[in-house]
Amino acid sequence: TVRGEAPPAPAERDVYFAELGGYHPTQVLVRDSLAPGFSGTGPAIIEEYGSTTIIGPDDTFEIGAMGEIRIDCTAGAGQG
Repeated sequence: TVRGEAPPAPAERDVYFAELGGYHPTQVLVRDSLAPGFSGTGPAIIEEYGSTTIIGPDDTFEIGAMGEIRIDCTAGAGQG
């Protein structure tokens, strides 16, 4: 789920997540295209020059006012 100003359509690829039991279709976003206030729910990959950020299944993220990626990993906490 994505909120905020929409970036260009994300690419998608199958990515392995053990917690999902295998490969899962995952959106791939370009960090430079994500404006402050943009947010979403994993699984997702955010790519940029020099690094890649993995957003796990059920984790949420938001692009902050200074362009930072804020990731909340507590949605699935306590499960298992």
